[in-house]
Amino acid sequence: NIDTLAQLETYRQAKLGEIVQLTAERKSLYKTNPDSPRIQQVNTALKQLRQEERLCRKIAEQSLEVQQHLTEARRDRAEQQQREQERARDSRPNIDLTL
Repeated sequence: NIDTLAQLETYRQAKLGEIVQLTAERKSLYKTNPDSPRIQQVNTALKQLRQEERLCRKIAEQSLEVQQHLTEARRDRAEQQQREQERARDSRPNIDLTL
């Protein structure tokens, strides 16, 4: 349900928050209970979250590139149409109506 870059950024920021939280939890576990099976669970969750965050970042970057290409294509098309209109206007016969 992500339709805009703003929504994507909000989602990415939420993932970054989870990463910070789980990283802190893991650090605490390493200090207090280094043999805890929870450490492996946290590592697995962190791996997944980092992949999602990286994917969000790449989607945002590619989206901006697509927007730039689309803007350039529209500008090029407008320039081409203007040149065609000028050529059509220049190629019209010049009729002198003064008799």
